[in-house]
Amino acid sequence: IWCVFNSIYLQSYYLEDIDDIEFAESGIELLDGIESCKHAVTINLTSNNISDISNLWYLNRVEELYLARNQIGYIDALSNMLNLKVLDLSNNEISDISPLFGLENLEYVNLIGNRIPKKQIETLKEKSLLLTY
Repeated sequence: IWCVFNSIYLQSYYLEDIDDIEFAESGIELLDGIESCKHAVTINLTSNNISDISNLWYLNRVEELYLARNQIGYIDALSNMLNLKVLDLSNNEISDISPLFGLENLEYVNLIGNRIPKKQIETLKEKSLLLTY
């Protein structure tokens, strides 16, 4: 099976053992193929052109995820990332953070630069985590 990730064509088995993905400021628009990085623990995709993060749904081992300065509007895929501890979603287009409410391991979330309803911020604050908004 071939995967396309940022216009790089790789056999998917090459991606399976990668645990640290660092593609900040790389002009990435699509995350096609990232789901093959089954063992990813840290992902940094800061400052790209990403709007759709649905392929992250399959990466349930991720503990640190940096998605600041993209064009992300919907974060439903993050609800499956049960090991997530650190999450940076600053400066995106997010208005609904309810997919984060079930993530019990979250320790830090950055939501600066998004239009999050106050009630949702209050709900997330109840989780005893460090929250910037």
